[in-house]
Parts: sequence; C-alpha cells; structure tokens
Amino acid sequence: MSLQQAGIKGNIIASAGILNLTNYSPFPGEKIIIAADNDSKNSITNNTVIKSAKMLEMKGAITCIVKPPENGDFNNLLQSCGDQSIRDIIEPEITKLTKAVETTKLTQTENNSIENKIILRMLKNCIINLHLYTTLNKKRKLRWKR
Repeated sequence: MSLQQAGIKGNIIASAGILNLTNYSPFPGEKIIIAADNDSKNSITNNTVIKSAKMLEMKGAITCIVKPPENGDFNNLLQSCGDQSIRDIIEPEITKLTKAVETTKLTQTENNSIENKIILRMLKNCIINLHLYTTLNKKRKLRWKR
C-alpha cells in the first residue's frame, strides 16, 4: 500500500505473506517487482523472497526484488522519508525491467530474422537445384528423342 500512496503506477498486489506469491500465476513475460522488507541477509524471509522470485520466473515472469536501503519495510521508509524516497527506488527498477524486456524482444526478432534468412537461402538453393535438375532432364529428353 505504501507504493500506491507514493504514486507508483501499475497493478499493485499486496500479499499477506511472501509465500503467497508462489500461488500467483503470472502471464508469460509479466514484469513483477517484489517490494520486500529489508531484513537481515540470512533471515528466513529474505531466503523466501528469493525462492518466490525464482518460482515466479519458472512460471514465465520477469522479476526483480527491491528493498528499502535500511532495515524495515517500505511503510517505514514512506513515514520517515516521504513519497519521493519510494519512487526513487521503484521507478529505476521499472525502467530496467522495461529495457530488459525490450532487449529480449529485439534479440528474439534478430534471431527470427537470421532463421528466416537461412530458410530463404535453403529455399533458393532448392529452387536452383530444381531448376538445374529440370534443365538437365529436358536436355536428356531432347537427346533421347533424336
């Protein structure tokens, strides 16, 4: 809810617990930013956040995890530093995810283009070979008829 209050646009889904994220079914290529609490590195919650992100990625989502710079959650950050502090963390991640998806699409398009060129070359070779075969057979038939 802190993200909404800070003016972050998009579909914001609040989860009562990080484990509930594993029940979410993303559509392929869906971009998901997990706004997690900043607990200690080795906390159970931190490990669960990482596992949840990996699970979402296995389901086809593109994820990233963001946390406040200091211990606590985004509500603490909102209360102590205001709306802009949250936007400063979340908006660059939105930009990164968008660029990552665009780069992936571009790479897929380039790969498809290369595959199409290979297929076209193969077709041209087949047509040339067929033409040569037909020409040779016509010459043979002409010789045979004489």
